[in-house]
Amino acid sequence: MIFAVYNNEQSDLLNRMSLDKNLEKIPKTQSLLKKFTTQELIYWKEIEQDFKDEVFSNVLIKSDYTSKLWTILQERVVEHVRLSD
Repeated sequence: MIFAVYNNEQSDLLNRMSLDKNLEKIPKTQSLLKKFTTQELIYWKEIEQDFKDEVFSNVLIKSDYTSKLWTILQERVVEHVRLSD
């Protein structure tokens, strides 16, 4: 859902997902989701440091599309920062 373009439905779903207790089992995902469900600024360097290895080593998305997903994530961070203003 984080990779989806921001709209009210996407925001609502992210907020509902953040309440799911099962997220505790996947702390990296929980941490990333929390960044997108608060009104605080997201720093790209932080995302890069905390999640780049995770994204690029994930066998489920490892392909030529991985670089595209990374670019989309960067766009979503910028979008979140604009909407937080």
